[in-house]
Amino acid sequence: MRSSGEFKAEKVRRSILKERKQKATFDPSKIVRYPFKPFDVRRAYLSADIAPLFSRPAPELLQNHTPDNAYFITRDMADNADEGVPFYFSSVVADYDSLGGHARHFPILLTNPPPTPDTLFSSPQPQTRANLSARARAYLAELGAPDPDSSPAAAALLWHHALAVGFSGAYLRENAGGVAADWPRIPLPASLEALRDSARLGARVAALLDDPAADTGAELGAVGRLKRVDAAQAEAQGYAVRAGWGTLQRGSVVMPGRGRTTERAAPQGLPPELGERVLDVALNDGWVWENVPLSVWGYTVGGYQVLKKWLSYREFAVLGRALTLEEAREFSRIARRLAALVRLGPALDANYAAVRGAVWGWGSGN
Repeated sequence: MRSSGEFKAEKVRRSILKERKQKATFDPSKIVRYPFKPFDVRRAYLSADIAPLFSRPAPELLQNHTPDNAYFITRDMADNADEGVPFYFSSVVADYDSLGGHARHFPILLTNPPPTPDTLFSSPQPQTRANLSARARAYLAELGAPDPDSSPAAAALLWHHALAVGFSGAYLRENAGGVAADWPRIPLPASLEALRDSARLGARVAALLDDPAADTGAELGAVGRLKRVDAAQAEAQGYAVRAGWGTLQRGSVVMPGRGRTTERAAPQGLPPELGERVLDVALNDGWVWENVPLSVWGYTVGGYQVLKKWLSYREFAVLGRALTLEEAREFSRIARRLAALVRLGPALDANYAAVRGAVWGWGSGN
C-alpha cells in the first residue's frame, strides 16, 4: 500500500519484516480479510503493535476479534448528501474510511481478557458477553427473548433487526433528515415475534454483506456475467481494466472516472424487481460484464457507489497490472449480492412498516 498521512508504508513494512525475523511477535494469523470499502475486501496485516498502521486500530477493538464475533458498522453523521445506506456488517474489522464519515464498529460480543490464574477455579479462557446496554437487555427480557449472553445468535438479535430496518429504502426516505444529521435511530418492535421476523431478514442482509460466497440464487446467474465482445481485443488486453474507471491524483488518491457502459432493455428471465433496464459495463475493448441492472449499478453504501468504486481501484493505470480471471469474476459475484439486496427491498420495506406500526413504548417507562 502507498504512504498517506501519518502512515508511512516503507517504515511499516520494515517493522513487519523485523517482527518476522525475530519470530517472537510476528503472528501470521494477523494476515486477515480487510474490507477496504463496501464489498471491496483485501488482505492486510492487522496489528495494534505497529503504529501508525491502518488508522491505528484500537487495541480494544482488535481484542474483540474472535471467530464467533462480528461488527455492526455505521457512522455518527452523513459525510455527503448521496450517502445511500449508512450501515455495513462484517465479521472482520473494516477500514476506518470504509464508510464516508468514518466507520464506527459495534462488536456483537465483548470479550474480557482471561482472569489471572491465581485460584484453583480461575478460567484460562476469555469470557464473552453481548454488547448491549442495560435498557436493551431489559427490552429483550420484557419480550421474553433468550438471554443475549447465551449464544452469539441471541446476542445478534437486536443488531440483525437494526440491519433489516436500516436497509429499508422506506426507512431511509422517511427519516432522511434525522439519519443524515446524527446516529441513525432504529425503532424496536413491540413483540418477540416481530423482532425475530425482522432479525431473520437482517441476518440475510448480513450474509449478503459479509459472505463472498453468499447464495444469491440461480435466477441471478445472468447478472454481471463476464462476456467476450471482441475476440482479438480480448486476446490482446486480457483482463486489464482499461475503460477509464479510475485515475491516481496527488500520488495516492484514487478518483473514479466515467468509464464506459451501454444501456439496454433487461433480458427475459431477469427478476422484475431489478428493473427494466440494464448496463453492459466495460472491462476493456474485449470484455464486458453484462446485465448489470441500473438498480444494482447505482447501489450506494456509506457514500460509495459500490461497483463503480471497486472498478476505480482496478483500472490498469491505478492497479499496475491486469486482473486475474478470478478477480474479474469477483465483480460478477458482487453484482449478484447487490442484486439480492435489491430483491429484498419490498420485504425490508414491509418489515419496517410492520415495526413502525407497533413500536416498543420507551416513553411509557420501559
